[in-house]
Amino acid sequence: MTTNSKPLPSRTYLRECFEYDLISGEAYWLERPIDHFNSYRAYVMWNSKFSFGRIRNLHKQTGYIHTKINNESYTLHRLIWKWWYGNDPEQIDHIDRNRTNNRIINLRSVSQAQNAKNKGIYKNNKSGFSGVDAYKDKWIARIYIKTKTIHIGIYDTPKEAAKAIEEFYL
Repeated sequence: MTTNSKPLPSRTYLRECFEYDLISGEAYWLERPIDHFNSYRAYVMWNSKFSFGRIRNLHKQTGYIHTKINNESYTLHRLIWKWWYGNDPEQIDHIDRNRTNNRIINLRSVSQAQNAKNKGIYKNNKSGFSGVDAYKDKWIARIYIKTKTIHIGIYDTPKEAAKAIEEFYL
């Protein structure tokens, strides 16, 4: 687990909170037990309002589905990973880059560097390749690892620059 990620609730606790549909990737609140609450009133109010409802709080800025458990905010894909596998992931990568597709076959636990490799291309990218930018009348290839920029080289075409990045990782 990375230092910037807060520990997730236990797998047992999460399985008392919600049910996960493997096929759709959706999560649904369960009727939670009274020991999850500070008072009987909170228990009754929460269960009457949320039980059996789909977890679908889309965060407009990040594009991820978020939810709260005991007043702590979490991304749903991290909770699903813990619910399914029982361990806290370092980072979760959505393989298809769709941040709302939380099917377990679309999620993988990765390092920050691995997650960055599956990052989409910026809207203002002119080359069509990640890590390849226009440089005068040539194309520069570079990658970023943690806080360092690694310049791979300058090439005549964007395709050559992209190939150099690919070969760097082999």
